Amino acid sequence: MTGPVQYEDAGSINYIDYKDGKMSVVREDETHDYAFDDIKEVKAKHTDIYPTPAFIPDSLRHFFEFETRFAPIYETTENKDTACVVQRVVEVCFNGKEASVTGNMDGITSAVLDDSVSIKTELEGVAILISGNSESGRISLDSKYPCKLAAEEEGTLLSNITANCNLTVNTHYALNFYNGEFDGKCIYTTGDFTMEDGSLYILLTGSGTLTDASFPKTPELGARAVLANNININGGKTCIKTLGHNGAVGLAAVKKMVINGGHNYIATYDDPMKIGSDLTINGGVTFTSSLTNDGTDSKGNIHMNGGQICSCGPEGAEAAFDVKHFYCFGGTVIGMGFKSDRPTADKSTQAFIRLDRSQSVQRYVKIKDAEDNELIRLETPAYPTTTIVYSSPQLQKGNTYTLFTGETPDDMHQLASITAE
Repeated sequence: MTGPVQYEDAGSINYIDYKDGKMSVVREDETHDYAFDDIKEVKAKHTDIYPTPAFIPDSLRHFFEFETRFAPIYETTENKDTACVVQRVVEVCFNGKEASVTGNMDGITSAVLDDSVSIKTELEGVAILISGNSESGRISLDSKYPCKLAAEEEGTLLSNITANCNLTVNTHYALNFYNGEFDGKCIYTTGDFTMEDGSLYILLTGSGTLTDASFPKTPELGARAVLANNININGGKTCIKTLGHNGAVGLAAVKKMVINGGHNYIATYDDPMKIGSDLTINGGVTFTSSLTNDGTDSKGNIHMNGGQICSCGPEGAEAAFDVKHFYCFGGTVIGMGFKSDRPTADKSTQAFIRLDRSQSVQRYVKIKDAEDNELIRLETPAYPTTTIVYSSPQLQKGNTYTLFTGETPDDMHQLASITAE
């Protein structure tokens, strides 16, 4: 059965798969295939019937295996409390459809309606400590100064936080968000968002408005896991996956995004990272994969100074990197997709190679230098990969490198020889 769908009942679904430009809903007695362009909104309850809607290498798959609505709430990390000097703690506790607010409330006003909490303050150094679990729990935060977000012991789950101030996540216990609303947001602030340290898990299952052409002029349109003016990732672990369709984005920065560290894993239906201006990467490990759009979409420039990024785009017109100018001065860059923008050779100090529009790329690719040393081995996306971009300190401009490919890591044949630019 094929055709448009606005609602898909999860009652008798065995599993859902994404392949060949369609979403396949498999039942015991029949399979429904829906073209991506025909899907308006899929409202199936999120259980283990959903895979992550993008290519994930086997080595990274465990980072995306939170198949319930929240991730491992018992996870703890050793975090450093450096981004926000806390002077006052407000505790917000969710218990299903109910919420409560406690702590020293002098200079702070709050209101609670069911599991929706609003907090207003003009004090400096306020931390919001969240506990309990609520799939629809909400916090609205109005503050004159930056605020810190953290989870209480055993972690927490809520739907979203909306703020008009700078927000910093620095949490010893896992902070989990789930949102299934149309055009929903898990973390939305008109200020800046900083991931300082700890564990942040975000699951976004709602569909969104298609807004690629309008971003960043109308950034509030569309489903976003995180939407902020500027986004800074300094440390910790950030795991994001979006299962909704049409505009379901991971990290969305209206202006700039800076990645200084951390381990960041983002698999989405739409863009994993959407930046209104420049993206700067100084450190950390970042993996992005999109089912239907660019792996990394920057309306400005990319400045690659250190760290590592692997960005995967799908077949069709989409790219691993979609950027105005790409400057590479250090670190490791891996781009895999139908196409990809490449570093600007005359402005970049670090060499790169690009395999452009080859139809012969198979599941595994390895790159060797002239002395037969293996530099890297890649597992390419499940959808057809035709373009590969690679840059690292190991490459030397003017040297020739050989790419090999095959369906297994142990059986590869020569694919191409490329001179580094």
